Amino acid sequence: MGESSLDNALKFDHIDPAEYTPWHLVNPQMLSFLQQQSQKRVDAAPEFQKVNKEIATFLQRKNRKMISLNFETRKKERIQDKLEEKKAEEVTSDEQPDGPIFPVSSTTTRCCGSASITCSSFAE
Repeated sequence: MGESSLDNALKFDHIDPAEYTPWHLVNPQMLSFLQQQSQKRVDAAPEFQKVNKEIATFLQRKNRKMISLNFETRKKERIQDKLEEKKAEEVTSDEQPDGPIFPVSSTTTRCCGSASITCSSFAE
């Protein structure tokens, strides 16, 4: 059942692709360098490693063509899957936040042309 079967469905519409001219402002060597640096950051970051492991697990399960019909075997597989999921959640919950993204520090400064006031967003 799609949206078209609903009472207030929108009619199908087509939008022509936008015309543009690629500028090619980044040379291939720079692009290659940036891709290598990005790959190094991805390889070093534990968050990316966790996501890549989850993707691999998902693809493995998706591509699995057979599952056991034996109740006990299947039960063990499901328990193992749940343990792995719980372990992954514990790793995520153990991570400490880096701190506030925008730390607020109140300072006394001239702000907006007025005399000295306490201003947290326009500190000099």
